[in-house]
Parts: sequence; structure tokens; C-alpha cells
Amino acid sequence: MNQRATLRPAMQISLVIGLVLLLVGIGVLDWAIPKRTLRASPPPPVSAVAAADVESSAWYCAGGTGPAGSAVATLDLVNTTDHRTTGSMSVVTDAGASRTSAVTLAPRAAETVVPSKILSGAGVAASLQFEGGGVLVSQTVDGPSGWSAAPCAGTTSPYWYFASGSTEPGHVLSVALFNPSAATAVVDLSFITPHGVLEPQLFEGVVVPAGGLTVEPIGAYVQDQSAISTVVHARTGHIVADETETASASGASGLSLRLGVPATERVWVLPRSVDTVGGTTTVSIFNPGLLPEHVVVRVRLASGSVAPFAKTLLGQSTWVLDASAQVRIPKGVSYSTLVRATGPGVVVDRRVVSGSASAAPQFGAQNALAVGDLGPTQILAAPGTRADPAVAGAGADALGLANVGTGRVAVTVSSVAGGVLGRVVIAPGSYSVIGAGALRGLHRRALIVRADGPVAAMADLGPTGSPGVVALGAVPIEAG
Repeated sequence: MNQRATLRPAMQISLVIGLVLLLVGIGVLDWAIPKRTLRASPPPPVSAVAAADVESSAWYCAGGTGPAGSAVATLDLVNTTDHRTTGSMSVVTDAGASRTSAVTLAPRAAETVVPSKILSGAGVAASLQFEGGGVLVSQTVDGPSGWSAAPCAGTTSPYWYFASGSTEPGHVLSVALFNPSAATAVVDLSFITPHGVLEPQLFEGVVVPAGGLTVEPIGAYVQDQSAISTVVHARTGHIVADETETASASGASGLSLRLGVPATERVWVLPRSVDTVGGTTTVSIFNPGLLPEHVVVRVRLASGSVAPFAKTLLGQSTWVLDASAQVRIPKGVSYSTLVRATGPGVVVDRRVVSGSASAAPQFGAQNALAVGDLGPTQILAAPGTRADPAVAGAGADALGLANVGTGRVAVTVSSVAGGVLGRVVIAPGSYSVIGAGALRGLHRRALIVRADGPVAAMADLGPTGSPGVVALGAVPIEAG
């Protein structure tokens, strides 16, 4: 027993030394082996046409109202495939009622559906389910103040961001929270203003029931703010969020519907803007994160680039760049805008106000296009069909195409139903505009944009007071 007792400390020391040497060896080996960085794959675009060969696809549309409201919704459905597509549409109201109807689309056909004709309410949302993919669903809203268009969402998310908004006198701002899932969602809303971050208690823990719709009036509790950026965060569950804003101030009226942005991005593009005499164009760049973001805004004219604009945004702040006040951007000419951030990313949108003497509507806002969401094949929705326009006389007045790559890009624009509209080659960092004359005959039809490089496409829709008041970006078609 005494011998064993005297040997145990020596054995323990030997074991400790051996273990240390083993750990050192493992550390050296680990240092010597090249490490492979694992990067999370980027999230899919929130609005994208699912590949035709998938088993099923879905779209979610919110932000519209019934006939008595300020933004009566019309859904624009397009079948991009060569076969008949069937599905269903469930319409819900903010009062909790719901009704389901069958949907059928012929090959390469477009149709319009007015949700409030199926079930009416103060607030209306719709969930569409299709057998297979290849279907695009977008939304047009119309009311006494004007009209607007926005894509519907192909997915839900726990986060949604809106770069701009206003509750100044004459502006009415609301956020629609639509929960198409089978589980209750609990949602918080916060607002970044020039006076700081506002978190009204009423917007904390908002309960959105399964399959339900809740419309929150922002201006009643966040009052007299000239610039509001909004963060929607679902503590539990996933939802879809749309922002609706009506304006009637200083002789200008209009309506804006925007689908929220589910994630920040580093690079955004506005393919075409025009600063009209007597009007204003502002670009809102929102940093919802806690860390500063250095942002550079590059403007490209037909004659070349102008000196860039740059700013470092503090966390939870918004830079409102008044493009119409910049002497380096001439009035009445087209230009493209590229916004690049160096950190995790920002959210970008544009607000346009035309002169009060111009045709109605004179106000509108739309999201910029995230460069990470671009695809080789994209589709531009039309506001209704030739036989059934969402708004009387509505159609595409111009199509802006911006090359965001480093090489020349060839672009082909055609109708979903067939027939090539035109082909253009765009230099790197430049843009092209297809005008109303070239669009005549196809300005009320969905268009397919195919490119052999990264190209962003956005259509200016009319009738409006000036280009950009109502605009709609293309969404990618996923490869099958």
C-alpha cells in the first residue's frame, strides 16, 4: 500500500505532462491546417417568381383597403408558364373575417382580382397558394389621393424595415401586419425620427392572430414627424408588413404603398430618376443597426458620373438626401443612383413630389432595388390588363435599366405573351431608358427582362405628375 501511494503522484505528473503535450500538438495541427470559412447563404429575395417546376408557391399581399378606404387594392396575377395554373386565394379583413376563392390562370395570361369584391373590410389582405410555380402577384392600390403599385411578398419574415414616411399635417401613415401562418405572432414597432428613437407602448407586443390582419395607425401616436423610418420586429412568429401613406399637402396629393424590406443590404440602385422643375426627389438611407455605416451615393448622368455624395450614418439613424437641391444634378434629365454601404447594410427608398400644377397624383414613394436580389431573368408587372386596368389609363411610361456590373451587359426586353420589344447594350456603371414610344402597345402588359450581367430594371408608371411618382421594380424569376 505504501509503495502504491508513493508512485501515484509521479503517475499523475506524467499524465498531466502527456495531456499538455497532446493539447499543444492538437493546437499546432489546427493552426497548420487551412481553415475554410463557412458563410451563411444570402436570404432569397422577398419577392421572386418561384421556378415553374416547384410543387407549390405562395404570395402574400397586404396594405389594401375596401371600397370606402383610401387604397382600394387590385391584385395583378401573371402566369409565366406554358401550362394552366390553378390555386386558391384567401381574403382576410382587419375585423377577423375570411373567405377563400379558387384561382385559375391560362398559359402566359394575366388577370386582375379585387380582394374587397370577395370580402370587404376597412383593411384587406390576401394569401394566394398555387399548384406549382411560375406565377407573379403584385398589387395596385387606388384612392381619392392617387394610386400606387408594389410587389407582394413571396415569403414571411420576423423583421421588416421602411426607410421613410411622414406624419406631418396632410400625411396619413399606417402599417399593415399580416400573419398568414397558423401560429399567433407578437410584434413590436419602433420608429427612428430626427428627434431620436420612439417606442410607443401601444406598439409593443401587438398581437396578430394566426391568419389575421392588424392595421396600425402610426400618425395617431407618432405625430408631426417629417421623416420616419420604421422597424417591425416579430418577437414570435413570422409576418408580412406593408406601409401605406397618403399625402395632401402644399397643393400636392398622392398615395404610396410599399412592401417592407426584410433585411439590410450593402448595395442599392434606382435605375432612373428625374428631378422635375418645381418638384423634389429625396433618397432616404436608413441604418437600423447599432454601429455606424459609411455610405456613398453615386449619380450617373447620360454624360457621365458626377462627384459622389458621402456620409457616415450613426446607428439607428436616417440620411435624407435631397437630390433636387444638388446643383450637380441637372433638372429635367434622367439619371441613375447607386447607394453603397461598407458595413452590414442599410435600407433605401425614394420619395418624389411633382409640382402642384402637374397632373395627379403628385406624390409617391418606392423602395430602391437590392443589387443582391437581381437575377438573369426578371419580370415587370403591369397595373392590370389591357381589358381590365387597375387604374384608368394606367401603364408603363418608361423603363429604366441600370448596369451595376463591371462589364458591358446585353439586355433583351420582351412580352410575357411573346415578342421582343427591344435589345440594348449598356456600358458598365451606366443606364438606359426605354421610352413611351418604344413601349407603345406593350405598356399594359407584363414584361420579361433578360440580361447576361447584373441589371436592375424599374418602370415608371403613369398617369402621374412626373416620372417616379408611381414606379415598380422588376422581380427575379427563379431558374427551374
